[in-house]
Amino acid sequence: MTEKTKKIILVVDDTPENIDLLHHAFSDEYKVIAAMSGEDAQALLQDGVVPALVFTDINMPGISGYEVCSYIRSNTDIQNTPVIFISGTISDEVLKTGALVRGNGFIQKPFSILELREKANILLNHE
Repeated sequence: MTEKTKKIILVVDDTPENIDLLHHAFSDEYKVIAAMSGEDAQALLQDGVVPALVFTDINMPGISGYEVCSYIRSNTDIQNTPVIFISGTISDEVLKTGALVRGNGFIQKPFSILELREKANILLNHE
């Protein structure tokens, strides 16, 4: 599969180490595009990036991962894109808010690459 035909995974995180880990975990099979903020993610999406899957940190300066997910759900071209939230804390409030914005799952930091790959494969194979 060439780089042009690979499905895109968008990683939104303000921690470069997390972006590097996700890039390493998925770049063999997918084109991984990174955004270091919610604003950067929205700009990429507005510029026509169509991800097959989004991993987003919840708590970032400026636009949160919840807001990134809400933006995706409000855009008819990408509204069905799976969104997995990554967070240091998974509380009832986090789960409730994620459900309200129609996220597809949660991964707790520090995360397991195996768990990320399993969730991604499930979501990407049910398109």
